[in-house]
Amino acid sequence: MTAPDLLSGETIVCCAPEPWDSLWRNRHQLMTRLARRNRVLWVEPRPYLSHVARAAHAGWPPSPWPSRSRSAYVDQLYVQRTPLWLPLSGRTPLRQATAWGRRRLLQRALRQLGGDRSPLLWLFRPDQADLIGQFAERLLIYHAVDEYAAYELEYQDDDAANRPAAVHAVEEAILRRADLVLVTSAPLLASKRPYNPNTHLVPNGVDYDAFAAARAPSAEPAVLGGIPAPRVGFVGAINEKVDLHLLAQLAAAHADWSVVLVGPVTLRYHLEDLHALRALPNVHLCGAVPVDQVPHAIQACDVSLMPYKINAWTHHISPLKLYEYLAVGHPIVSTAIPAVDGMEALVAVAHSTQDFIERVAQALPPSANDTASAARRAFAAQQTWDARGRHRPVDLPNPTGQTEPMLTWQQRSAIENVFFPSTPTTCLGVYARLAEALQPGAFVFDAGSGPAPGCCAGTVRRLRWPVSTFSAPTLCRRRGTRLAHWPPCLTLTNSSTWCCVTMSSSTWPSRWPPSASSGAY
Repeated sequence: MTAPDLLSGETIVCCAPEPWDSLWRNRHQLMTRLARRNRVLWVEPRPYLSHVARAAHAGWPPSPWPSRSRSAYVDQLYVQRTPLWLPLSGRTPLRQATAWGRRRLLQRALRQLGGDRSPLLWLFRPDQADLIGQFAERLLIYHAVDEYAAYELEYQDDDAANRPAAVHAVEEAILRRADLVLVTSAPLLASKRPYNPNTHLVPNGVDYDAFAAARAPSAEPAVLGGIPAPRVGFVGAINEKVDLHLLAQLAAAHADWSVVLVGPVTLRYHLEDLHALRALPNVHLCGAVPVDQVPHAIQACDVSLMPYKINAWTHHISPLKLYEYLAVGHPIVSTAIPAVDGMEALVAVAHSTQDFIERVAQALPPSANDTASAARRAFAAQQTWDARGRHRPVDLPNPTGQTEPMLTWQQRSAIENVFFPSTPTTCLGVYARLAEALQPGAFVFDAGSGPAPGCCAGTVRRLRWPVSTFSAPTLCRRRGTRLAHWPPCLTLTNSSTWCCVTMSSSTWPSRWPPSASSGAY
């Protein structure tokens, strides 16, 4: 059995990367099923200034204050919405204040649910690392659905060259800390298991009944009304992994086809490809539809498309829409991503732009046949979310202690300083306060404060990206933790809030970082 079947009577803090009412993804499906036997707090992502601006332009919500709203789908699933007055970020004291305020709101929500004692913390992204240890959780689960370091390669800003290394470092730390790691694809399993042996493949699935019901005669979504046939469609988020240039070439090659895109546009870059695609008269960007209309949107198209780019990001994906397409039964044409390897009997796999166009033409009626459609549906019927809970065994640890916290990470700053105390340290007192931003640094101990004497002799390690950890149990227990994969004598800090550092057995500068003469490397 998988984790959903093994968990019962727990309180789960699910830190979701998107709002509950957004396009449904595997975490929506998973948490609705977990909520049958457990209390689930769905924590929506924190807002940013751009979100506040859009909300203000739309007339501002009736109440920007946090709410604990019972989901209409499951009795024990609650949604925690972060208020719009917590949007601040950046390397400033206000960022720390924002994070502190958000944590307090979540802790209060847990108390209201009666689940504030030893909940399970379920993370999905590396940038949620600052929440580890903030809820006295007894179990940390990390659920990887993308190769996030590869995702960052799609960015085109000034920090693009450095960001993948920063994301990888933080994710590696989470993987080593996690009690259980779940992944959705074989490439992700190969990528994550070296850092945590308790890593398991739990593929995506489908709510088969909902999508099978769409085959019955019903009204198609209003956004598709008036779009002429034949329709070749993509239903899902339109982001950087979708090959918009390929879709433009498809539409240009067959002006008599309607190329239909149903889903939110979340592009941040490559906007020129979007503008070129939108300019074509037979391309229809319909926007997002309600969750219950997604099966009908797929049914309303004659061919289902998976036009993904071939890169490091898509190499690791397991598209949820693959199983949804199969459940509806229409012909599917995909680019050659690993997720469709071995599925050539069910999916037409294209290896070039011209091949993609030709395979779409071959799939259009009257070429489509009922036998192939029945095979696709039969395969999907075995890939339901409930069926996932009856297969792959997962070892759920039962730790006796609680997870200690990791500090927040700052991807824009590099650790360039390594400090060696001149004498062994037996006690280190750290005082945290909101002050001016200070440069991160790495502290290497030869003895005392927890590490074994002489353990770090002759070791010089230059760390470029900040990952927060403390090795000493006596070192501000509520603000740091030890990562077992690093030498126990190595202590890293990256928080801009550590202003004063004092030591009982050696002289240490009161301002941080110290000058080169006092030990900076």
